Amino acid sequence: MSRIRVAYDSTSLLDTRTGISHTAAQTLETLAANHLDALDLYPYAITWSGRHDLAATVPATTHPCARPIPARLARWGWQHLNAPRIERWTGPVDVVHATAYVVPPSKAPVIVTIADLNYIRYPEFCTPDVLTYPAMVQRALDQGAVVHTISEFVNQEVRDYYNLPAERVVNIYPGILPSVGGDPARGKKLVGSERYLVSLGTIEPRKNLPALVRSFDEIAANHPDLRLAIVGAPGWGSESLDRTIAAAHTRDRIVTLGYVDESTRCDLLAGAIALVYPSFYEGFGLPPLEAAQAGVPTVASNAGSLPEVLGDSALLPDPNDEDAIKKALSQIINDEELRATLVARGKERLTKFSWEKTAAELCALYQRVAQESPQAR
Repeated sequence: MSRIRVAYDSTSLLDTRTGISHTAAQTLETLAANHLDALDLYPYAITWSGRHDLAATVPATTHPCARPIPARLARWGWQHLNAPRIERWTGPVDVVHATAYVVPPSKAPVIVTIADLNYIRYPEFCTPDVLTYPAMVQRALDQGAVVHTISEFVNQEVRDYYNLPAERVVNIYPGILPSVGGDPARGKKLVGSERYLVSLGTIEPRKNLPALVRSFDEIAANHPDLRLAIVGAPGWGSESLDRTIAAAHTRDRIVTLGYVDESTRCDLLAGAIALVYPSFYEGFGLPPLEAAQAGVPTVASNAGSLPEVLGDSALLPDPNDEDAIKKALSQIINDEELRATLVARGKERLTKFSWEKTAAELCALYQRVAQESPQAR
């Protein structure tokens, strides 16, 4: 079969990197590095201000496609007019991969990545922009799109909610972002303590950070040298976190560092006692695996995909039970043997996830979808 032309949504690569954009970027790089014998990759970006940055952002062996159109205008047209088609940007393609919910009209068959159903399960945790996803996803499904999920948990949620057969929902795990080689001394200097817990992720209600702060505030009274570092770009709803920190007795030991670069992120992980990640809902959850790669144990939660992804390599309290969170934090701080056990289990867990496997399975999915398309017959 000739090489498959894949239109690959790279719009998120031009924004501040989050889990979705990091995953899209690393997947594209690995596809470009390992599968150009089978694929011609056409990364596209729907943006006005960032259109000139795409070529410098994607691999040089791909064919970047950006045209001057505001994202809001394009999305309005896609939702209400089913136009313009993505081929206006990319030219003829065999498959379109919408990597972040926003699905363009096209002549070619579509694969849409659904990282989670937060917009359905917890709409109160979503921004107005995210609340536009259901209509776009439903339109794509009505037109026959295949769904790519990043955990079996979300795979089952998608099949149940949208009433889709198993062959239309394919689970392919992502790999893990590099997190080794950090400088623990620099991490400790940034936080201002030899002993600290670190939280990584965009500041938003879904991450349950006010409960984390309240739990830390209670246990920290018995650990005067302990600090909590909250690291991540401000999302929305951060006012609740700010109020909770201001009310904490140990507020001077709670450090908010905002968004940091990847090197600093590695340093902060390297110096930490543990990662804390008590989310209400996750479709995958990269930070705990990054922590495992860095040799750091995790307190996460028993919600969403986290039990599936982490297994017995982390403590998993109920995110709605602050007493359980406090107990887990106390265990991770006080029990050195437990930390070592969790780190060892985490290293074993990492063998399930690799970008090379992700790219190989996606390449096979592109080939399947292209071959099943009416245009291929």
